[in-house]
Amino acid sequence: MRAVVQRVLETQIREGNFITSTITLGLCVSVSFNKNDSIDDLNYMTKKVLHLKMFNDNLSNKPWKMNLRQKGYGITVLKEKRLVSGFNGSQPILSDAMDSRSAHKFYKMFIQLLRQKHAPKLVKGTSFRRPVRVNIIHDGPAIFVLHSPSCLKRSPREKFIAAYGLKYFID
Repeated sequence: MRAVVQRVLETQIREGNFITSTITLGLCVSVSFNKNDSIDDLNYMTKKVLHLKMFNDNLSNKPWKMNLRQKGYGITVLKEKRLVSGFNGSQPILSDAMDSRSAHKFYKMFIQLLRQKHAPKLVKGTSFRRPVRVNIIHDGPAIFVLHSPSCLKRSPREKFIAAYGLKYFID
């Protein structure tokens, strides 16, 4: 499981001509699921996202001291299948990505876990199969890439092939 976490001033999601959700101040998390991911990966990523110290402490004026929960900010979760892809030359390889049906279940579980551990009304998601337009106003630079434990357990060979493709791998 991989996630790109961005600190935002605002995130607005449109499905068709309708605005389906908006948050002001918080995080926008693009998430992708690997075919080897488990519930442990979901729990790990939920905890990691909610505890990342990405916000300033207004009292001490110190940066990177507070997390999303401490600030009471919102979170938008986007699905992004291509985060777990590698490349064969410039062609994306999606063989490591979880199948759509399982990924949909994992996406719903991830949102549910975030809502249980944060505030339900502050966690926004998107429709899983419909195209969406996302308007993001970044508050940064503050963008981080997170990997769950199963994503990091791959062999050096698997990591190389995922990053560069079989074409460049010589046994």
